[in-house]
Amino acid sequence: MLISPLMGPILGLGMSLATNDVDTLRRSLKNFAIMVVLSVLTADLFFAVFPIRDESSELLARTAPDIQDVLIAFFGGLALVIARTKKGTIASVIFGVAIATALMPPLCTVGFGIAIGNWDYAWGALYLFTINTIFIALATFLVIKVLRFPMVRYANSQKRRMTARIASVIAVLVMIPAGITFFKALKASSFSNQAQQFINQKVAPYQFSEGGRFMDNFTDIHYNDGVDSYIELVFMGDEVIPDNIIAT
Repeated sequence: MLISPLMGPILGLGMSLATNDVDTLRRSLKNFAIMVVLSVLTADLFFAVFPIRDESSELLARTAPDIQDVLIAFFGGLALVIARTKKGTIASVIFGVAIATALMPPLCTVGFGIAIGNWDYAWGALYLFTINTIFIALATFLVIKVLRFPMVRYANSQKRRMTARIASVIAVLVMIPAGITFFKALKASSFSNQAQQFINQKVAPYQFSEGGRFMDNFTDIHYNDGVDSYIELVFMGDEVIPDNIIAT
């Protein structure tokens, strides 16, 4: 994360789309692809030779997009690009390291999933990385537009119009999935918060008469886009849970 090799290409993507700079867009895409491949290969090699392969919470947290990850990527991207447009390097370095937390851990999780043969982990982390990349580039795009950076001019008017159309189409194609993902992550976060509130108010306060207890640490809140979502609760003890509690 300290090296943060992905920030330059991602900022380049957002800036090139905002200024219709096809050459910068091409170079940014090339550098971005190279850095992604190198990062995943490095993580894969590390986990392939590392003797401990525990599925830690830090790794599992990067296997699916969360509303917090999306917000960190977007607002961090705003802070970074604004810092880059001003004099001085300290702020850029600080925000660059902060943004790297939204980029490198998912890629490391991709390498982890490949190393242990768990493709669900790999694809989930890659999806999270893609979403974070889109929102960072989107933040860059918006800031560049607000600050009114000069558009790249082409001598050929036809090429200029074609470049503007291509940049606009790409920007729209990027914003649509980003908006859909943000909405889905927001719904999942809302479900989790409401479920946890329900558990705290209705389940946790219940007192068993024979010493049974509710195992809060084993609670599983699973959101599936509104279909077959569930809350799995674990209780310990010989006492049977009353029907009215199950009904609640």
